[in-house]
Amino acid sequence: MVALVVGAGVTGYVNRSPEMPLPPAPDKGNLDVQCYSDGVETAPDNRTIQINNITYRTDSSGHWNSEGIGGLSPGNYMVMATYQGESKTDTKKVYANQTSYVQLSWEITTLPSYSIPTWKVGNTWTLKAFINGSWYNVTYVLVGEQELLAHNCYVLKVTFEPDSSYASLGLHNDMKMWFDKASLRIVKLNATGELYGFPFVYTMTYSYKIEMTSGNAAWPREVGKSWTTITNTTTKVDITSPPIPGYLHYYNITTTWTNITAFERVTVPAGEFECLKMTVYNGTLAGNVLSTEWYSEQAERAVKSINYETEDTSELTYYVLAE
Repeated sequence: MVALVVGAGVTGYVNRSPEMPLPPAPDKGNLDVQCYSDGVETAPDNRTIQINNITYRTDSSGHWNSEGIGGLSPGNYMVMATYQGESKTDTKKVYANQTSYVQLSWEITTLPSYSIPTWKVGNTWTLKAFINGSWYNVTYVLVGEQELLAHNCYVLKVTFEPDSSYASLGLHNDMKMWFDKASLRIVKLNATGELYGFPFVYTMTYSYKIEMTSGNAAWPREVGKSWTTITNTTTKVDITSPPIPGYLHYYNITTTWTNITAFERVTVPAGEFECLKMTVYNGTLAGNVLSTEWYSEQAERAVKSINYETEDTSELTYYVLAE
């Protein structure tokens, strides 16, 4: 570092080591700041602190001293730093020719790990959902268990109130869904309907290829885990009278990346829940954000979801877990 020196008719430069503090100015004081995490000296996020909204850089142990800027004028100074997203502040008065000390401390709580739940017959969840521009109460009731497509599945009955937006396509107001016990991923959706006098069965089946990008497995769920999912969806419409199997039959493949980004407290009509926030992106790694959901261990499912493409949303309004 080169410092400009001006005095008594002489102007020149002197070399100064970057580590060498500036000489304290007369009648100035000193402020000494140290950051701690669980009692251990720790650098804050980005190794920066703010003193009266001016940003300064700490050393690798989270220490900063105003001697490096020639001291501070007497007065009150607000010190702020952030560690793992949590901000701490303290206000300290600086006196001339004295050192004032500030310690900012964080207690880091171990974030939870959510194991996959075991659902029971009788479990009931009702959500207020905004789907295709209209509001519905959607109720899921676990009615049984069944082996299907090489999966051991939970069977849920799903009903809409009022009739779902799919009623205009002839679908009846209730359907069934099969969820794989080992992953809680949907395996099959089945609904019946009638259109122009022709009864039909509407079926969607799903298969998945999962590749973990952080962590060994999607369950137990923890902040920091992430995975890529390739989903193969088969949609089929069979007219039952007169029988025309495979009247419609088509496939779709999507690739998404899921990242568990945070542990948050969420309030919905059913109450307040501690949740893991799961963000889903289009494609692999961080593409466009498709959706976010908040999974609750207490409710054994997502209690809130937002789809940013369709603007569909849902919030849990009621639930009962069978004994």
